[in-house]
Parts: sequence; structure tokens; C-alpha cells
Amino acid sequence: MSRISTYLHLTTTQDGSLVILDSLNNHIYKVNKLKRDKMLRCLYSDKHSTSEMDFLRGLDLILDDDIGADLYEDLYSHFIKDKSFMHLVILPTEKCNFRCSYCYENYDKPSMSVEVQNSIIEYVTSEIKNYGGLRVEWFGGEPLLAADVINRLTRSFKEICRQNKKPYIASMTTNAYLLDLNMFKQMFKKNNVVKFQITIDGTEEIHNKQRKLLNGYPTYSKILENLLSIKNNINSRFFNIIIRCNITPEVLPWFDEYIKIVEDNFGEDERFEALWKLAWKLGEREKDCTFCEQSVLKDLLGKNTNRNMRFGTNRLQLTRYGNICYASAKNSIVIGSDGLVYKCTVAFDDEKNNVGFLENGKLILDDRKFKFWTERKAHYTYSECNKCDIYPTCMGIYCNLNNFDGEGNFVCAGMKEYVDLYLEYLSKYSYFVKDVSNLL
Repeated sequence: MSRISTYLHLTTTQDGSLVILDSLNNHIYKVNKLKRDKMLRCLYSDKHSTSEMDFLRGLDLILDDDIGADLYEDLYSHFIKDKSFMHLVILPTEKCNFRCSYCYENYDKPSMSVEVQNSIIEYVTSEIKNYGGLRVEWFGGEPLLAADVINRLTRSFKEICRQNKKPYIASMTTNAYLLDLNMFKQMFKKNNVVKFQITIDGTEEIHNKQRKLLNGYPTYSKILENLLSIKNNINSRFFNIIIRCNITPEVLPWFDEYIKIVEDNFGEDERFEALWKLAWKLGEREKDCTFCEQSVLKDLLGKNTNRNMRFGTNRLQLTRYGNICYASAKNSIVIGSDGLVYKCTVAFDDEKNNVGFLENGKLILDDRKFKFWTERKAHYTYSECNKCDIYPTCMGIYCNLNNFDGEGNFVCAGMKEYVDLYLEYLSKYSYFVKDVSNLL
């Protein structure tokens, strides 16, 4: 026997369309207002016709009746054993040319030595055979301050992957001050960096207060100039630039103006997307760690659903495993510029985050610390998980650092609160959502 999937999240958009998120199979479907009621009857009828079942099965919206708790275990087992990619987050330097008001890093370590670079190369050479490919994220500090390190390591990574017939792909978190056209061409065309996350915090005046240079000089105009140069001079469709905003009380009064700037400059270009995050207070990761209440982000999303904003990163969070932090994955490590190994890039000062080090191409791990990040602390037996229609996105293990609050209470991933609002945004774009109205 078969039944309608448990993992369907339905919402109605402002124009009356029905949007269906299938978090198990990574689908988002849309049905227009005229066909919405017919789709709902098809989903929730007491007795389905053969044609209705065939239609729903064709959309992967049907589960076998005998799929229950075993599915939870199968999903978890597949995630924890995943070796599709070796995932390395590498800090080529921990120095930075910015002094952002909310930054949690210390800037006290130099660029990566040749010895550490060689150790990483040896490690990748010996381990790549156990994985389907190599995925590197360049982080910092400001990684472009050590572009020479990135260039050298990339040449080695590409050659190792070529010899082993494995794919290589990279991304980068950068403040973009140094990302002029020539630097972008080097990173994108030669170093396979296809995704960049940069930050513009509100309007020019507010951004320059929050994200100034080490010498106190402004940064906004240079970043915008670099991004527009990339947009206007690079013809390829095969890169993605995430424009992030870290939301603080100072940003909020001018947020509509900020959105208009981003929308006017990048709203029609599918290579650019938006990401809005609440900024964290320095040194705090408890329940009151952000400068603004969670409701602020919800309000911003809710009142701006008619804007031309693509939230591709948040779309990925609505896929199977998409809302689980990389730190929870066994195939993911963070390598500091000095060769120390971490699991998380936002808790460098937390003792349990220093899980080991690289030495002569060998990864030396503290098993107890490593298990803190990779062993499941939550489970589908929690009532929140057992009844959740987006459980496959996080499986109750979205962040092992924050799965429980200071009182020991289970905490759901923040995405759960914003699903409907993000689906409203995503439903406007055919590359995010498939319209199946004409199939009914």
C-alpha cells in the first residue's frame, strides 16, 4: 500500500498559488490559483483514483506504507557515511584588512607556511581515493590577502584530482575589497572558484560603520565597484555571488533603501542572490546571541516578498540534508593557517572546536572532540522531529553547537520558522520551483 508523503510542506502565496515543498525528494512544485483546490483534493482525498495516484507518484509525492522509523535511520546513515566529496574549509591566512564591528576572529596568525601547504597537499593526495571528489571553501581572515597560497594549493588540488579522475570545485567567503576584475578572473577561471559570498551591510553610511578597513577607511564603494565590474564584464553564467547582509539595529531603519540598491543593481542578474542573517554579538552563542530578535528577520522577509530577491542559499536549506551544518559531517574539516584543524568556522575560541592538527600529511584527531560535532544528539523520537514535515532537511542535527539551549531544551533549526516566507520568494523563479498546473 502507498500513502501521501509525510514530508510535504504546503503554503499559499499572496497570488493564491499553492506551493508544495517535498523536503525528502528536493522538489518544490507550484499550482496556480485556478487549480489549487483540485490539487488539494488530489492530495487529501479519502480514496484516490488510479490516475490521481499515477500523477502523485510521478511527482514523487507517494511513500510506501511500510516506510516509517527505518527511513529516519536510513537518512541519517546515508548522511553520516557520505563520501561524495572531501570537504575542506581552508584559511590561507587569518589576517584581515577589515575591522568589522561584530567580528569574532583574532587576526593574530600569519599566512599559511609552505610546510602547512605541503602537509595539506600530502593529505589530499593520500585520501582523495576514498572520496568522489574534492570541494574546497576558502575562508579567513580575508583569503585574498593570501592569493599566492590559494593559487599554489589550487594548482596542486587540480593536478591531484586530474590524476585520480575526480572533480574539483571551490567557493570563497571574501569581503570583496580585493576582488577586482583581474582577481576574479584568476579565482573563477583558473582556480575553479564558482561561488563567492560577500557582505554589504545596508546602505553606504551604515556599511562603512560596520565594515571599515583596518585603517578606518570606508569600503562600500570599492566593493560595489568590484561587483558591478564582474557583472558587466564576465559573460559566463557559471558562477554565483551571494550578497549577504548581517542585520543589526543600525541596518534596520534603512533596510528598504538597501534592498532597492541590491535589487536595482543585481535583481535581474540570475548569477547574484541575497542572504540575510542576524549578526551575532561578540563572544556570545547562546539563545540571546544576536543583536536583533528572530522576529526581525521574519518581519523583513514578510514585508518584502514582492521584491526581486533570489534566496538560492535558503533554497538549498530546504533540500534533504541542506539545513545540516558542515561541522556535523564526518567528511568535512576546517584547516587553520597554522595547520590546526577545527570543525566550525564561528567558534574558533571554543576549546572543543580544536579537534586536531595536520602533520606531515597526516590528520591527527582528538576522537572525543570530533565525536562532539559528528554524533547525533537529537533524534526523530523528539516530538518536534517526529511530526515535522521538513525533517529530512536537518534530521534534528542541524548544529551540534546549538541543538540544545542553556537549559537543555531541544532547539529546532531557525529555517523552520521562515519556510513559508522563503517559499513565497522562491515561487517566483522557474529555476527554483516547477509549475505543474498544466498537469492537473
